[in-house]
Order: sequence, then C-alpha cells, then structure tokens
Amino acid sequence: MHSHWECKHFAMIPPRNAKALLPLLGLLLLAWILELLGLIFVHKNCSNHGTKHWYSAAQLPESQYCGKIFRFHWAIVLLELPIALGLIGGTLGWFGLTENVLHRFRLVLLAWLAATTPLHAWTANVFLNLTDSTATPYLSSSEVNWARLGLIGAAAVAALNYAIMFTLGEDPNAWDRFRERDLLESTREPLTGQAGAV
Repeated sequence: MHSHWECKHFAMIPPRNAKALLPLLGLLLLAWILELLGLIFVHKNCSNHGTKHWYSAAQLPESQYCGKIFRFHWAIVLLELPIALGLIGGTLGWFGLTENVLHRFRLVLLAWLAATTPLHAWTANVFLNLTDSTATPYLSSSEVNWARLGLIGAAAVAALNYAIMFTLGEDPNAWDRFRERDLLESTREPLTGQAGAV
C-alpha cells in the first residue's frame, strides 16, 4: 500500500502559475515569430553574396549551400514550435488537450525546454555576431536589421523558456511531501538485530 506522500507525488501546477503561463506563452510565440522572420530573411539573402567570409565570423559553418549553413538553426527554431503549441493547447484546451496533459508530461516539457534553451541562446549569439563583428561589412543594412530582429527574437525565446521552466517546475507541495516522508521514516521500528552479529 502506498503511503500518503507517495500518492501526492505528481503535484498539480499552482493556480497562480497556471494563470501566468498563458501570457508567457503568448510572448513566447511572438518572440518565436521574430526569431523565425530574422532567420528567413538572412537565409533568403545568403545566396546573394559572392563571398562567404562572413560565415566564420558569425560562427556559421562554411559552405557554398545556404541550406547547409543554416540547417542547424532551422532545426532549433522548429524544435520550439511543438513545445509552444503543446503548452498553449494544454492551457486552452486546443487539439483535444487538457490541463491534465501539462501535469502528466510536465517533466518531459521541462526537459525539452532545458535542452532547447541554450540552443536559442547560441542562435542569438550568431545573430549578434552578424550585427557587430567583421561579418558586418559583407552584409547590407537591411540584412543587419533583420539579424537584429532575429537576435531580439532568439534572446527573448531563451529568456521566456527559463521563465516557463520556473512556472511549470514549481512544486509547492514538495517540502510537505519530504517532511511527511522523513516523519514516516523516523517512526519506523528499528531493526532488532545487526548483520553479522554472533
């Protein structure tokens, strides 16, 4: 038979956190769109450059094919979309999802956010290098501006991911559960014998 604290292991998201989740997700979706637009425009204009010297300055792989240059960043941006849609769907009840999905798969969502957040921070750094490094002379002013937009979007996505992780990850009952467990363990009867006793 499970003890009382074990039955409460999967705590519900605190109500105040659930209320804060939707505005955070709205901002996350907006930031993701900015990051996506910046990446689309920079990728679109990649083929217009006769020289590829700016790639290394921006920490991008050198290649004659724009798809190979930006493919990892496309993967990073697209990995965020199912997270955002899943969280929004679970909050609003879209796609047949309910809040119970957030409770059941909270650890999965937290792990996914933890994995993608540093990647968005790195993407922000790439956009930053496109705007203030030796790559700048090779880019037009409009490209630099779009790179700045991508920088704002990627940095905001990373920051909002951290905020969402704290919102989803808070467990207000954790201390009570561990205190109950310690209390149960302290009231157990001690062993009457010792291993190896003669």
